[in-house]
Amino acid sequence: MATISVVLKHGFAGENVVVTVDGREVFQRQVRTRMQIDRADACEIPVDAGTHRVGVRIETADGSRTIEANAEAGRMIVVSLVDGVPQVNVADENAGDA
Repeated sequence: MATISVVLKHGFAGENVVVTVDGREVFQRQVRTRMQIDRADACEIPVDAGTHRVGVRIETADGSRTIEANAEAGRMIVVSLVDGVPQVNVADENAGDA
């Protein structure tokens, strides 16, 4: 089975993050960026071949923000917080932490 990877990188300071694929919740965790490795967390989601709708909801004390992206199996979605605003990059899984 193929996968889509979601990598949570810099800017996280204890936010609750919820990841959905095609409307189904697949990951939920409170995350904090580890400065030594510039990464908060990551998950690999098993999916069938084809394109899938991936949502990442970031919940803070000030409310929540959701970003969505279409991703094919074998892709990696990298999410960072820049001044509290989610930034997303979709790359090939073998591209490293894009």
